[in-house]
Amino acid sequence: MEQFAQLLGSAVIAVLIGGFGPLVGVALGWDPFVVFLGATSGSLAFMWLVIFRAAGLRERIVRRFSKTDTKKDSTVRRLYERFGEIGLATIVPIVLGPTLALAAAVIFGVDKARFARWYAASTAIGFAILTAFWVLVL
Repeated sequence: MEQFAQLLGSAVIAVLIGGFGPLVGVALGWDPFVVFLGATSGSLAFMWLVIFRAAGLRERIVRRFSKTDTKKDSTVRRLYERFGEIGLATIVPIVLGPTLALAAAVIFGVDKARFARWYAASTAIGFAILTAFWVLVL
């Protein structure tokens, strides 16, 4: 039961504060593997919710902002145009944060399955590295 609480806690913390989830879990003395699994699963569950359930939201956003003069030369737009879906799924979450990357993926209308695969892989690798780092440091 304790490991389930750690798993759930790590998932919630990862959704709320992203990459600092492993730091909090390891600092609290939780099992590092459970922290990794919880942070990864929480982040991926949030990604699934945003990417695969926000189609209606995307339509509303596109309708609203297509009528206004929006900044076409944003950092996210430049990264997306330069690196495509792979860059949006791997670089933007590190540089600007996962929430902005997910919102941009919805707004830009990326290929959901391809984005999700790359985002899942980069999230798992990133949380594995962060968890190992905090285990070594703390």
